[in-house]
Amino acid sequence: MAWLPHINELVPEVYEHRPVLSMARKGFQNEARLAHWQLHRRRVNRFLIFAQGRTGSTLLTSTLNMHSQVVCDDEILGVPRMFPQNFVENRASDSGAHNFGFHVKIYQLSAWQRVDDVGAFLGSLSARGWKIIYLFRENLVRHAVSNVFAEALGAYHDRGRGGERPRTVYMEPNRLLSDIKLRSRQRTAERTALDGLDHLTLCYERDLEAPDAQKATFTRIQSYLQLQQEDLVPDLRKMVTRPLSDLLQNYEEIQSLLRGRPEARFLDDT
Repeated sequence: MAWLPHINELVPEVYEHRPVLSMARKGFQNEARLAHWQLHRRRVNRFLIFAQGRTGSTLLTSTLNMHSQVVCDDEILGVPRMFPQNFVENRASDSGAHNFGFHVKIYQLSAWQRVDDVGAFLGSLSARGWKIIYLFRENLVRHAVSNVFAEALGAYHDRGRGGERPRTVYMEPNRLLSDIKLRSRQRTAERTALDGLDHLTLCYERDLEAPDAQKATFTRIQSYLQLQQEDLVPDLRKMVTRPLSDLLQNYEEIQSLLRGRPEARFLDDT
């Protein structure tokens, strides 16, 4: 497993860097236990959320979990599995739900699960009846800034509880450019993998960021998944809402850095 020590180099979220060898052992042990109990699978409607981190994926999974007939796991392919397709099928059957879903990031497939062709992997699941929800974030600058705030805060979401949180952060210029490049490259790979596959596309800024848009979004998701419509109201709120000029200690430096680049348009996005 010589590939394992290099996986953290592919992970955009710094807070996800973890000891890979111990994770691999735990993942394989868990997979073996689950497979032992799943010799006879129960039929379940299945779906996956295909999205990078810091895109609203936790808001999406937690809100879908409010549905009375849904169990939506988080990143169950975030550790190596010997047989990832069989694992997710077994996990769905073991969930006890009529509808089961989970969130997966593209690098978790290409790195952790050693999937050479992510499109073929998703296509195989789609052919088995899995539905795919693709979620992305348009503003690559805010995407990178969100990571830095998450690291500074030490927690990734706010459910309305009090507590000290940073008002501003310093965005290291080289890191911003690196994050933009990596996120953009992963987005291109995601869309290539989804080409020709039936899926529902959601944009964080358009469909999840504003509370006014969320009701229509979750109605649309429930229709796509063929669920009985229920009133789903997210209990997560956006952690960083102010303009970037108020959030970044070195906003003028970042503004100068991005001048003339396509990403400069994201600086005016509030």
